[in-house]
Amino acid sequence: MRRTATLALRRRRAAWNGSNPRTIISTDLVTADGLAVDWVAKNLYWTDSGRKVIEVSRVDGSSRKTLVDLDLDEPRAIIVFPRKGYLFWSDWGKPPKIEKAYLDGAGRRVIVATDLGWPNGLTIDYDSRRLYWVDAQLDRIETSDLSGKHRMQLVDDVAHPFGLTLYGPHLFWTDWHTKSIERVDKDTGRNRIVIRDNIEYLMEIKMVAASRQTGSNPCGEKNGGCSHLCLFKPEGRICACPSYNDSRRCSTGKSISAAIKSH
Repeated sequence: MRRTATLALRRRRAAWNGSNPRTIISTDLVTADGLAVDWVAKNLYWTDSGRKVIEVSRVDGSSRKTLVDLDLDEPRAIIVFPRKGYLFWSDWGKPPKIEKAYLDGAGRRVIVATDLGWPNGLTIDYDSRRLYWVDAQLDRIETSDLSGKHRMQLVDDVAHPFGLTLYGPHLFWTDWHTKSIERVDKDTGRNRIVIRDNIEYLMEIKMVAASRQTGSNPCGEKNGGCSHLCLFKPEGRICACPSYNDSRRCSTGKSISAAIKSH
């Protein structure tokens, strides 16, 4: 699945109406691919398949840190579950897999490793706590729980899906071959319709809505008391220092759970 489309080697942001675009990260990127925002902690996560890493920074590009740099081949999509402290990503390399970790990169484990081809887009139903992915080699859409169990195939005749997202009762995905954006019912895989077609070079798709950005964690207020990165995990938040030094003194402090135990 070597891509013919040119991938930008920058991370950029803009206002909701597309105005005021600006580059937030432009160095040490090779194939910057998947992108996810932790809306609680205001952190940005991304995959770089060229450098075979997963990184995190603040949403303004500061405090950049490498989270995962081992046993990655072609990391692609990445998604976060801020309220639970989870991070998920797909890897369509050898071997293909879907992995799960905490938001600080710890607790990493493979949750789906069999009957995969090119796992591309990922999305989460935060209410039902279901994980969904598209497979561009096996031409299908599947779902499982957040541990990779209770796996089920929803759609089995997609051409070459790339991006995937969810909103309300529907899944939406992009397709390179049909040059379209399609939609199905997230529970049954039925009522499939084309939303838009005749769009060249379709890549990722994201649904952004207040109803999907709910929940809280200790990083949501005053950056959890951290000087740089506040990264939440079920045991409590941790303060992390960037891999790229800046002018501010970095303190890792104590996790919330450790602080409670010390009282």
